[in-house]
Amino acid sequence: MSDKKQISIWADGCFDGGHPGHANLLRQARTLGDRLIVGVHSDEQISLHKKCEPLFSESERYTMIRAMKWVDEVVEDAPYITLPQVLKDYGAQYCAHGSDITTSADGTDTYKLVKEAQMYKEVDRTLGVSTTDIIQRILRIGKSESLGADGDDDKIPSSYTGNSPFLLTTDKMMKFCSPIPKKNNQKVVYTSGAFDIFHPGHIGFLKSAKEQGDYLIVGVLDDSTIKAYKGSNYPIMSLSERIMSLLACRYVDEVIFQAPYTISQETLEEFDIKVVAHGLQEVPLDPSTGKDPYAIAKDYNIFKILDSGSSLTTPDIIARVESRRGEFEKRNVDKQKKEIAIIAAAETKKENGGSNE
Repeated sequence: MSDKKQISIWADGCFDGGHPGHANLLRQARTLGDRLIVGVHSDEQISLHKKCEPLFSESERYTMIRAMKWVDEVVEDAPYITLPQVLKDYGAQYCAHGSDITTSADGTDTYKLVKEAQMYKEVDRTLGVSTTDIIQRILRIGKSESLGADGDDDKIPSSYTGNSPFLLTTDKMMKFCSPIPKKNNQKVVYTSGAFDIFHPGHIGFLKSAKEQGDYLIVGVLDDSTIKAYKGSNYPIMSLSERIMSLLACRYVDEVIFQAPYTISQETLEEFDIKVVAHGLQEVPLDPSTGKDPYAIAKDYNIFKILDSGSSLTTPDIIARVESRRGEFEKRNVDKQKKEIAIIAAAETKKENGGSNE
């Protein structure tokens, strides 16, 4: 028997919005130890320190983090300023955070105390995706609809929340993939969709789908297919971002990239699919054929309608942003200015040899 002490890692944050940047932070944090404990800040704490209510409620954010396959425990209402004593209370030796900037309402580094206690470990920030950027993408929809064009004033100049594209590499993808192969006797369940702005409605549905069998395969539709049946403003998230969000979900075993909209007999046979699942929403006809995409699955009597337990949809999230447009525009501008000022101060300090004078 090994006497090696278990290493527990603490990671905390707002985690406002389902995107692969959050998932990659938690994946990296989990590699630093044997157990990952994730603290999620409350709506009240976020409103106090960010001067803006989060896009997702605390209960929705708790659900999203619990669905991450690298997370062992979720601590609700975690303090916004990370304290060494909190880590000790939960048996964590280190706190992990990305290389981006996080400050409290008064501008203090929220990880200052754990850094001083030598309990801090930094991981790489995922470039090209952030909550600020996603909100900005949604804000552009209303702007382009009302003005007919995008202006230069919606660009995000901060290097931490910039709007450079999220680039999917084989290295990133392999790190997100599950190492457990399908067994011959496992019952395969299949579903497909856009899974745009990954949210608790998606999670509840995928959990229910997984419960219909042993192995869940999720087909992700490409951008052009989504535009054909949802409209030109969709999807908000790129195909790469949507794939990575699904790969991070603990209920998903396999993902098919650019899945066909209509499920064919060949697809059913190739993957030995025994159940085809869909949510409560109306099924749009295949935009290229005008036919029911689940017709063959229904003929085989393997099609199931499942309740996600949540009424939340991607259009609902877009409506939330639009209804608070002024608030979110101010939030993004203030965040950008704050980050730029902090970056400039850090560069000045570096030029002065570490002195603030």
